[in-house]
Amino acid sequence: MAIEQSREDFAKSTGFPQADRQSFYTRNRANLRGGLTFAWVIVLWEVVARYGVRDERLFAPFSKVIVMLAKLFLTGEIWKHLAVSGYEFAVGFLLASFAGVIVGFLMGTVRMIREYLDPWMSALYS
Repeated sequence: MAIEQSREDFAKSTGFPQADRQSFYTRNRANLRGGLTFAWVIVLWEVVARYGVRDERLFAPFSKVIVMLAKLFLTGEIWKHLAVSGYEFAVGFLLASFAGVIVGFLMGTVRMIREYLDPWMSALYS
């Protein structure tokens, strides 16, 4: 009884309603679990890169990736690489969109093309 009374007094004195008294973990469970998953992936990445895959050209350790990323940002060289990657992405997206519109138009208007390509489209959907 006294403990419940002191809890109610504490809730009133802090301005928080009784229902809002949840533990930090309960309030932030999803964020903590997501962060823990992210941390485990980083640890697994580092361990596999250091002890599983010996060739760093195939699978570099996370620590070396972060060091190189920081170096690229500090020297400003990252922007050149991001510009090239963005350009390649945009060109590829435009070419794929153009090809998709053409193939879609032909599949919708020419029965023979639809019959040949429909199994391929169904396979891509699955």
